[in-house]
Amino acid sequence: MDDQRFQASVAQLNAEFAQWVHKEILQNESCNLKQGAKEYVGKLERLERQRLSALCNGQPLQTCQYSLTPKQITKVVHLVRHGNGYHNPPHMRNIVDPHLTPLGWKQAHQVKNHLAKLGGKVSMEVVIVSPLIRTLETAVGIFGEMSFGNEGSVLMNARKETLERPAHPTAYKPPSLNFVAQEMCRETLTGNDCDIRRSISEQSQDFPGVDFSEVQNDLDVLGSKKPHNDKAGSRACNFLHYLFQRKETHLCVVTHAGFLCHILDEACKHLRGPIANTSTPVRAFRNCEFRTYVLTINDSGVLSGMPEGTWFIPGEKEGW
Repeated sequence: MDDQRFQASVAQLNAEFAQWVHKEILQNESCNLKQGAKEYVGKLERLERQRLSALCNGQPLQTCQYSLTPKQITKVVHLVRHGNGYHNPPHMRNIVDPHLTPLGWKQAHQVKNHLAKLGGKVSMEVVIVSPLIRTLETAVGIFGEMSFGNEGSVLMNARKETLERPAHPTAYKPPSLNFVAQEMCRETLTGNDCDIRRSISEQSQDFPGVDFSEVQNDLDVLGSKKPHNDKAGSRACNFLHYLFQRKETHLCVVTHAGFLCHILDEACKHLRGPIANTSTPVRAFRNCEFRTYVLTINDSGVLSGMPEGTWFIPGEKEGW
């Protein structure tokens, strides 16, 4: 299955699913869409497997399946998709910058509990987050401290329940973990209202513990442009370069399903072999799914400008 046929098939599947959801809601506003949504995800994954299978046809097997990469040109990157939002099933609201649903907050707290059970096995120095509300709230749900006795700085201010969002208490920043908003990892822009963000001045009021200094424009210049010409594949490559250039070696990225697909498409081509049909590294992310990857660069020339880390040759400095 080539890319054009794959995209056409996905578009048809999305249209059929949206039509089915609309029909079900008209018949019964309190209907349960869980089974239909599960079938939709299953069909989407089958299409993806067919595309990956076509991509790896005719590829010769390498002599050796392993490779060694110097540690100083690697970074550990944890990728997270945001939790369930009001634009996702079953709500499907096409509104500007939607919040997480109660389910979305629950998913974020489940990831938090999962990481706590792993103890010191997962470490991170910074959380890079898309500046949309659903990703900011997901980062808060996973990493924020909810104790009212916490003396740290406020990560997210408390909010009351409204028609657009559930209530939530004040959340605090954990020690030694920074939060940085980055426009490069926002969702792929296709004209949907849900992918337009609020102003940064509004976001920073609600999320005072997030550093928004890397977002250039207060108003959403990118999301408001029509027609959209979002070269998301190039943006994904630029974002990976941005991560590689950062000083931290353990990073977490909280972003969106569409953008994550572009990251995987650009950086995981080597995983599109026989394992692609049975394993998860290149499968589309589900709501609040958490995965860990090692980022490196396929250019040995960068080694000369990188810190040496643990590299040591006995006697070299004595002129041996």
